[in-house]
Amino acid sequence: MQKFRSTILTISNITNGTGGVMLVLMNASYGRRCHLALSRNADYGTFELNVLCRALVAGLAIAQTSLDGAHVNVDLLTEMLHSQQRDVVLVFNQIDRHRNICFCSPGRCF
Repeated sequence: MQKFRSTILTISNITNGTGGVMLVLMNASYGRRCHLALSRNADYGTFELNVLCRALVAGLAIAQTSLDGAHVNVDLLTEMLHSQQRDVVLVFNQIDRHRNICFCSPGRCF
């Protein structure tokens, strides 16, 4: 079990790094688009590439948020709840996470 956990942590670190690189590339792409717009040149495909990068960054963040137990948790809201109510919210978050993974995999969402 320890080997499995270390493998998951390694994969999570890799996906976090990949997501960080994609965020930097998205910002560079927006900067390039602004520069080209100021010089009155056309820039095709920037919007589509950034939409793709945003979706990939969100998907790559799932591993770490699941390990942290923070997937779709609103901490400010759940801190005001009683412990039993927090457990109910956690159960619904887990059910929703598994539903999204099972039914919204690539190819099934569209």
